[in-house]
Amino acid sequence: MLLLAAASTPPPLICTIETVESRWQSKPIRSIRVLEGMQFNLNPGPPIEVEPRYVIDSRLTLLAEEQQPPVVSQQADGSINYRWAFDAPLGAIAKAPSDPVTIQESLASIEGHLTIQSDKRFTLMNLSTISAQNGEGVLTRLREEASGRCDEQP
Repeated sequence: MLLLAAASTPPPLICTIETVESRWQSKPIRSIRVLEGMQFNLNPGPPIEVEPRYVIDSRLTLLAEEQQPPVVSQQADGSINYRWAFDAPLGAIAKAPSDPVTIQESLASIEGHLTIQSDKRFTLMNLSTISAQNGEGVLTRLREEASGRCDEQP
């Protein structure tokens, strides 16, 4: 009986980002990471687990302050939805490269959504919003949309 239950457990997957489209609203920030070729792991469970926690590891994830933990759900068609959100204090940044005197405290707010289909293809959306903490509003916004596929881990 135990062997039968273990045999039906889906194997862990390694997922690779194959295509990426990045769109900046207003001005881009230099030295942003390159998503193409990045990987994350999926343990289809139970329980379903994604590693790294926010799918994309970056300097921001080290500073993450969660309002709530990521949410994962499995749909009737076998697809998996995974959502996360966090804030990361960025500290003081210059308002504009041409105006290094005007420095303000800033905050990055990140929202992401990952959908893994039953055929092991996935889509990913990550929205990063950089805002001034003094109430001056959004400094810049990056929307990344990516897709790829997951393969069984060797």
